[in-house]
Amino acid sequence: ATLKDIKDIEGDGAAGVRTLATVCGPVWGPRAIGLCVAIGHALVPLLLGRPLLWFVAIPCGVASYYFATRTPYHERYLFYVYFVSIIGYLLLYSTV
Repeated sequence: ATLKDIKDIEGDGAAGVRTLATVCGPVWGPRAIGLCVAIGHALVPLLLGRPLLWFVAIPCGVASYYFATRTPYHERYLFYVYFVSIIGYLLLYSTV
């Protein structure tokens, strides 16, 4: 599931391309992708074994879900969240 699938649900559906967004539909597709992105943020502190990273993972996961399901959908906000999360993870990981 990629974030690009959200903005191209109609085009992918018309072309017969099966993505998570087209299979789940225009309402549940963005929700499913947003949930996958939020789970990805939650996996960072779990896999690295650094509890301090939850201070970045939780807000970034919630923000990612919000921006993935927001109407109208603007992909750039999700990239801002990614950028902030990478900086946050790096800063907190290096201090522990």
